[in-house]
Amino acid sequence: ITDVLRDSDTPMSPREITDALHAVGRTDERHLVAAAIQYLKGEKRVHSRGYGQWVFGPPDDRGAS
Repeated sequence: ITDVLRDSDTPMSPREITDALHAVGRTDERHLVAAAIQYLKGEKRVHSRGYGQWVFGPPDDRGAS
């Protein structure tokens, strides 16, 4: 997930992340991707840029959650 988001030029939804993982041969289900995103958010490895849109890295100083 972090690799997918790091390589993306735009924020991605859990469905888009799941599709990107499937494109490289992974079989992750969307609900597991969503759970992993929440874990990564808690670790400050990803953050939200709007409802359901995720980017790599910790929140920035613009108030992203």
